[in-house]
Amino acid sequence: MTEAPLFGQRIAGVSVPPCDGGEILKRMSPANPSRLVARFGVATHKQIDEAVAAARRVQPEWAARHPAQRAEVLIRAARLLEQRRAELVNWEVAESGMLRSLAEMHAGWCVDVLDFYAGLARALSGRSVPLGSSKLGMVIPEPYEVVVALGPWNFPLSELIWKLAPALAAGCSVISKPSELTPVTSLIFDEVLIEAGVPPGLTSVLVGGREVGAALIQKPDVGLVSLTGGRATGQAVLTATAQNLTPTIMELGGKSPIIVLPDADAIQVAEIIGNAVAYRTGQQCICPSRVMVIGNDRRRKKIAEAIHGQLSSLTMGDPDSTDTTLGPVISTDHANALRQVISDASKRSIRVLGGETVEGAFVHPAIFLADDKTDPTVTEELFGPYTAVQAFADVESAIKSANRTRYGLAAGIICGGDTNGAIDIARKLRAGSVWIDDYGTIELELPFGGVGDSGFGRELGMEGLESFVRWKSIHLNHGSAT
Repeated sequence: MTEAPLFGQRIAGVSVPPCDGGEILKRMSPANPSRLVARFGVATHKQIDEAVAAARRVQPEWAARHPAQRAEVLIRAARLLEQRRAELVNWEVAESGMLRSLAEMHAGWCVDVLDFYAGLARALSGRSVPLGSSKLGMVIPEPYEVVVALGPWNFPLSELIWKLAPALAAGCSVISKPSELTPVTSLIFDEVLIEAGVPPGLTSVLVGGREVGAALIQKPDVGLVSLTGGRATGQAVLTATAQNLTPTIMELGGKSPIIVLPDADAIQVAEIIGNAVAYRTGQQCICPSRVMVIGNDRRRKKIAEAIHGQLSSLTMGDPDSTDTTLGPVISTDHANALRQVISDASKRSIRVLGGETVEGAFVHPAIFLADDKTDPTVTEELFGPYTAVQAFADVESAIKSANRTRYGLAAGIICGGDTNGAIDIARKLRAGSVWIDDYGTIELELPFGGVGDSGFGRELGMEGLESFVRWKSIHLNHGSAT
């Protein structure tokens, strides 16, 4: 095993090497589990305290700046990120197994996020309320002083910037705790922010596992926690933040349904759903893992086979290759768990299309033709390139079944020309985002988030900026009543 780069922490604008004798984490390549990608020191309690103290100390000056000045820093960060784009893409591919083409796209998207919130920094405002001839009410936004951003491993850089850009635009300080599987791009981005003019101390990046995250979010000076993760992680975070009643924003998992209306073309359905299931090898919280076909079993099988044909055309392989269209999942352990899903489904006599066995961190896409509406392939988030296809006699029964899940992050409708019907369905679905004749496109202007076990709070859009402020009411008595 060859030596790999060794990283420490980023605290108050400085790269801090791992402590002598401290714990070292190792990250292996998802595409090649025998190749060591990087090593990381684990943040100590002392370093956590230093990061929080620095954030608390520097934030008031940052919040006091004119919004245009904060915007200028974010714009510079966007340009500097462009300059380090190749380096960031290389690490996204190496650490997370993301396809190079997807990593390139997300790096460009991160630049857009920074520019977007640079613009909105100057649009964040309050309001005045006349309260009679001698009294005026004012509502003003005030930033949370110290924000903790807990990031995921599936989109390490982009989902971190979802949090950092609006938080910094609003006037907050931010301490990031990326996934211990994929922290390098977070460390690099902190260098970008400092070079762009973020005051040293306003941001820090702490590396480590759950213990580091738990110790960080329980600090009394932490004012807000923003998490992207799974349901179990969300529950653990809420338990930890309950001690100080710390507010949280949570974007958690999903079991996202797509309703296929009777006149929808099977080829169009296969393209939309197949591409969405394969996106990031199914490791995305909005993966359309439940297809609800309005019609009989014959129609269901036709749709399932069309999706299978689309998925079968993918080329599995090295995520660094331009020929690859389906990369590995995050680890061999996760691949083994996905293979177990297929084994368990077969034991329950569920017909499976695809899902052929392959070694390592690679898995073939699979389609489950489950009839039982309570089968785990229908109700549980699988976090892989899997989807279940079921038939429903009518739209209303499909809507009821879709809304019966505890999740509520996303949903889709393929309408076959019935746009009015699709809009009616969209309004009835219990989901934070609904796509019609499309799926999974994220627009910066629109808020993103879920309901139920998919979390609460919103990211992106103006709503995502306002998530990082509290509202203060000021009562001004400016004269005698006449």
